[in-house]
Amino acid sequence: MATPAKAMHRRTMTHQDSASGQHVEEPRDRAFGLVVACVCLSVALGPLRHGHAPRWWAFAAASVFALVALRKPALLATPSRLWTKLGVLLGKVVSPIALAILLYGVLTPVAMVIRVTGRDPLRLKLDRDADSYDLFGGRPRKPDELLVQRHMDLAASIQLVIDEIVLRLTRSLRTDTGIKNLCLAGGVALNCVANGKVLRDGRFEHIYIQPAAGDAGGAVGAALVGYHLQLGRPRQVNGDAMRGAYLGPAFTQADIETRLTGCGAKFERLDDAALISTCARDLAQGKALGWFQGRMEFGPRALGNRSILGDPRSPSMQRTLNLKVKYRESFRPFAPSLLRERVSDWFELDSDSPYMLLVADVVKRRRREMTAREKNLFGIDKLNVARSDIPAVTHVDYSARIQTVHADTNPRYYALLSAFERETGCPILVNTSFNVLGEPIVCKPEGGSRCFMGCELDVLAVGNCYLRKDAQDPALKQNHAAAFEPD
Repeated sequence: MATPAKAMHRRTMTHQDSASGQHVEEPRDRAFGLVVACVCLSVALGPLRHGHAPRWWAFAAASVFALVALRKPALLATPSRLWTKLGVLLGKVVSPIALAILLYGVLTPVAMVIRVTGRDPLRLKLDRDADSYDLFGGRPRKPDELLVQRHMDLAASIQLVIDEIVLRLTRSLRTDTGIKNLCLAGGVALNCVANGKVLRDGRFEHIYIQPAAGDAGGAVGAALVGYHLQLGRPRQVNGDAMRGAYLGPAFTQADIETRLTGCGAKFERLDDAALISTCARDLAQGKALGWFQGRMEFGPRALGNRSILGDPRSPSMQRTLNLKVKYRESFRPFAPSLLRERVSDWFELDSDSPYMLLVADVVKRRRREMTAREKNLFGIDKLNVARSDIPAVTHVDYSARIQTVHADTNPRYYALLSAFERETGCPILVNTSFNVLGEPIVCKPEGGSRCFMGCELDVLAVGNCYLRKDAQDPALKQNHAAAFEPD
């Protein structure tokens, strides 16, 4: 049993230890407060690097933490100890250097509070004033805003710079290496205008552009690297081995009928000849057709298997498809699909363009010169002027983004184009992806039916099933214009 003297001795030692501990902890608390003050000061001064006003609230926070750290560090004892305990916990799995950066450079108390409120002190948030966009002369254009000259000048200027850079690269490549064939990939290789200029530049005998030239195409490159470099398999040069890039899922006729029936669609089943002739006749009458056939395309372009098709001779088809089917701005251009054998009859091009990645001009005999009154129009009004025999796919400069269709890679689409030519004398169809704004391209038959019922398409061909809008149950009608956010 402890004596009174020993108990008193223990109380005295405890008091001394506590006093000593407080003395030891005070510098740590002060250091904690000064570090937080420095971080607040950095947040306050950050905007000055970009010509913006400092953040005065951060100045105030830095002053408060500095004053408390220098005058009353004990007030910071609790948050300092909590922070230290968190540091000890994280220190078991994080290196000391990384821990120091994490605790005092990123996850400071002030930063945590600000992040909870939705504001990030480590990333400059531009003021949405007009002077924030001096570089481009104004605010970014919103999708529903009217086009003005500045918007068109910006687009033309950016394209001009891209053209110059791409041509300098390809010309120097030809000069330095002497190669006669050019293969293009990467996101910029989807710029059809620049690709067309490289082709017309005439430095290369053959140009091949990978159809999924964006990030998705990296999977093809990785597979080839593994096959040739890791497994040591020989390379075989055999032209376009992708054969149209129809690599996605396909569905049997029985599966299509089961899926369409399951979603309540009403359809008639036609044989191959009847399907092609019916589609060609409806297209010639100005109807917009959803075309769902075979394997889905690989890459960003619809190449005749998951497409929305229309008559390119119609002056109103571009506007109709944009506003009533795709639900996007009326000026968005569409591409022509045409029989490979007819390409030079309609465009200043005589080479394959199976992946819709080359731009060429409409031949002069197919063009229509604008009148003096039409030349004085501006913006959308000028865009809506018919410039050729195929106005729905002719851009303002008489160019078009061309897809050549080949009998050996897509025989059904080729047959449809041939039937449309027999109906109209025109071997071309407007081709755009089978989706609406903000929605991915349809993949399955039921997805095609839903998209069909959510926009103003007139008819839909899924395999050999033919759907007419006026024959569908009105209860299946959907409003895709409101269901999806603009992309």
